Amino acid sequence: MICVGTTDGRMATYRLTLDIRWTDPHTQDMGDSSGQVDEELDVRGLGCAEVLIQLAVLARTRTKPWVVDVVTDDLGAPSELPSWCRLTGNMFVGSSTASGPGPRYTLILPAKDNS
Repeated sequence: MICVGTTDGRMATYRLTLDIRWTDPHTQDMGDSSGQVDEELDVRGLGCAEVLIQLAVLARTRTKPWVVDVVTDDLGAPSELPSWCRLTGNMFVGSSTASGPGPRYTLILPAKDNS
C-alpha cells in the first residue's frame, strides 16, 4: 500500500501490483514474474556483508529468473541493495514496509549461464 497526501490535506491510498516483463539482451527472454515471489530471504539481524554474501550465493545457483523478497533490518539496506543490484546485473524492484515482519526489498535475480 502507498499512502499519498493530497493538496487538500486528505490521504489517498493506492495498492501497488507488480507485473514485470522484460527481455535481457545478453541471455534469453526473462519472462513474466506476475508479481509472484519465488523465495523470501529473512536476514534480519545480519549486517550488510552477510546479507550481500547470501544474495550472491543465491544468485549464483539459479538457472531461471528468481524473484526474491529480502527481509532485513540492516539500516543500510535501502541504499546498499539497489547498488548491489546495479553492480551485479540483478534488478531492484522496490521496497515495502506494508506487511510482514520487517522492511522487504524485492529483487529479481536473472538466470545465470552455468555452462
